Amino acid sequence: MAGMPGSGKTTYLASLWTLLSEGCVSTMYKKEVGVMPEDCATLNQIAQEILSYKDIERTKIGEKVKLSIPLKDENGADVFLRIPDLAGEVFRNLVEDRQLPKETVSRLREADCILFFTYYKNMSYEKRIVDGSYDTVNREYTNDENKDKQTSAGLDNQINKKRDANESEVVELLLSLLELLKKSKKSVNIRFIMSAWDMVEKEYGNEILPEEFAKKKFPLLYQCIYSNRDRMNFEFWGVSAIGGNLADRDDIKRIQSEESKAIKVVAPSGERSNDLTVLLTEMGDDK
Repeated sequence: MAGMPGSGKTTYLASLWTLLSEGCVSTMYKKEVGVMPEDCATLNQIAQEILSYKDIERTKIGEKVKLSIPLKDENGADVFLRIPDLAGEVFRNLVEDRQLPKETVSRLREADCILFFTYYKNMSYEKRIVDGSYDTVNREYTNDENKDKQTSAGLDNQINKKRDANESEVVELLLSLLELLKKSKKSVNIRFIMSAWDMVEKEYGNEILPEEFAKKKFPLLYQCIYSNRDRMNFEFWGVSAIGGNLADRDDIKRIQSEESKAIKVVAPSGERSNDLTVLLTEMGDDK
C-alpha cells in the first residue's frame, strides 16, 4: 500500500482483517478457521476502534503494522497475502527527501499490486494563479490552524509537515514510485483507491465512476497516470472501508445497523460489492 498520511491505508487494512476474521460477508478470498496473522493483536486493536466508531490514528513512522496470512481463493487454491501498512510520512519523506528505506523499496518491487490511496477531503487545495509572465501555485490549507502558514505571496514550495499533502505532492509520489520500480522484475500494477467513497457519492451522486471522479477531482494526478500508462497497468476503484462518516451521527446509526454490509467497493466498471478482498485479485499481465 502507498499513499500520503491520512489517505485511508490503515482503515482499509483493519477493515479487511475484520471482514476476513468475522466471515459475515461473502468474499473472494477467505481465511481458514484458526489461522491468525502475525500482527493479530495490533490489527484487533485497530479493528476495535472501528467497531467503537472512533477515528483511527495515523500509523507513525517506525510502527510496523502488517497483515500476513494464508488465504483460500474461490476455487480452494492457496494464496498468501502480505500487506505492510507503512506510515504515510514514509511516502511523504520520499517526496521531500527523495529517500526511502531499502526494505520498503524491496517490498514495493516484489509486490504483485500496489494499492495507491487518495482521500480528497484530506488534501490541501491548490489554486493556480496566472499573473503576467508568472504562473504560480497558491496553496490553500484545509486546516484552519494552518492558514497563517501561507506566505503573503501565496507561495509554499516546501512540504509543511503540519498540513495535508496537496495534489502536486501526490503526483510527485507517484512519479518517484515509478522511478523506483523501473528495476522491478514484475509488471507494475497499481490500483488507485479513491477513499471515503460514501462521501463521494453524497456529493457527486451514485452514478459517478471512480475514474470519472479522479479525472474531475484530481486532474493533475489523472493526467500523470495517463502520461505514464506505458510504465504501469492501472485501475481506478472507489472504496469506503467503513461505510460512512464517523463524524456523522446518522451514518454511525446506519453502520451499526448494516455492519459489514455498509462497506462500499466500486470497481472500475461500476460493479458494487462489500468485498474488500477484490482489491487483492490479479490485474494486468499477471491475470
